Amino acid sequence: MHKRTLALSLSPLLLLFCMGSTDCDAYSEVTVPTWDPSAPATYDGPWASGGFQVLAGPGESATYRITPGQQVLAISSALDDGGVRDVTMYATTAYVCCAGSICSRSDGSTRPITDSQPGGPGSTASNGLWVGTGVTLPTCRAGYSLASFVFSWQTVATNFSGVRATSKLHTIRYP
Repeated sequence: MHKRTLALSLSPLLLLFCMGSTDCDAYSEVTVPTWDPSAPATYDGPWASGGFQVLAGPGESATYRITPGQQVLAISSALDDGGVRDVTMYATTAYVCCAGSICSRSDGSTRPITDSQPGGPGSTASNGLWVGTGVTLPTCRAGYSLASFVFSWQTVATNFSGVRATSKLHTIRYP
């Protein structure tokens, strides 16, 4: 059975996108070849208000400005004609809160989010996988206001032959 490790706080938004990480309308079942030398193609971007706000294909970068109170889903996905074995989102956050001229910075990495599917040469697998996580603006401590926020992520996808693709860096930022 397909293992899911998707971190979501915006699951209703996600349901509009796909009904499971291998059941997206854009994905189809394929037969895994003996050898697939082509790297998967990554397609990533912020999802809000019922659609992708920016969609970055292979070699492209997505940048999106989030507004206060807005909920955004950062999506990492990949497609490969021979099937995608796994897709992982690596993300970091950084934000600055200020009270007048006194500011404090918080930053760090989030835990990688991975989805994978079983398979091997001759088996049937999905040609695509995706993962996502909810992004909202952080709340500063009393007396401080948010000066800046950056959520950055990158996608790494691997096909069943072990050929890997890494996306460019994507960002959701404020202001």
